[in-house]
Amino acid sequence: AHIPQYADGWPDIYHAYHPEMRTPEVLKDWSEMLRAPRQLAMSYGDLISFTLTTLSNARLAAEVEPDVYCVRGRIGGIKMLPELEHALMSMSPGDEEIVHIAYPPWEHENGWAYIMVKLIDIKPYGFQPIVADTVLRGVA
Repeated sequence: AHIPQYADGWPDIYHAYHPEMRTPEVLKDWSEMLRAPRQLAMSYGDLISFTLTTLSNARLAAEVEPDVYCVRGRIGGIKMLPELEHALMSMSPGDEEIVHIAYPPWEHENGWAYIMVKLIDIKPYGFQPIVADTVLRGVA
């Protein structure tokens, strides 16, 4: 039978466990890891997840929902306007902030917009796992 398994896009996290991994010792280790305090401040290179919601779009009518964009990536590596990056650097997970964006004169005819930024999560900078190092190997 097919069992649907889902993985998070963050490095070092994969949520598909073998039944033999569900021992009390392993479960205790996992519960301690999950109880660890969350990272509340970010630095360049950290993995972040946030949403951008357009609040001032002249094309929007009362019955049209605003555009929501989900973004994931490394802070400092994502191409974004400086106002957004500055707002994100001062936020903690769960915070929302309305940011006034002034577009450059060569784009969007000196336009401006209000965008709501919501920071969802921060993960510390880490290298992606190497499969050969994490797979259990038999005795040679």
